[in-house]
Amino acid sequence: MSATSSVSPSLLRSGNTQLNQRRFAQHFRPYDLRHTYGTRAIESGTDPLTLMRLMGHADLKTTARYVHLSKRHRSDAQRRIEEHRAAREIAAVEAQKGATLGAVQ
Repeated sequence: MSATSSVSPSLLRSGNTQLNQRRFAQHFRPYDLRHTYGTRAIESGTDPLTLMRLMGHADLKTTARYVHLSKRHRSDAQRRIEEHRAAREIAAVEAQKGATLGAVQ
């Protein structure tokens, strides 16, 4: 190729993809899938103690090294906690109102 000829964008993408695949293959180990497994299991609702046993760990701290929760998962969990807390507070207020009305009658 001369200095004045252009390289097609598809050729650049193809070469870049192949280079990235080679880099990935050099650094990837099947062992790395344990991180994906741990994270996806927790995010799908598996409780930590069960996951610990499934992964063959004796200590929950070991399992925790393999779990990398997404920001979305953490914010969803926080939202569920807040909804539960709010529902309990509403129920307590309604129960108190009911007790007060019952005492007045």
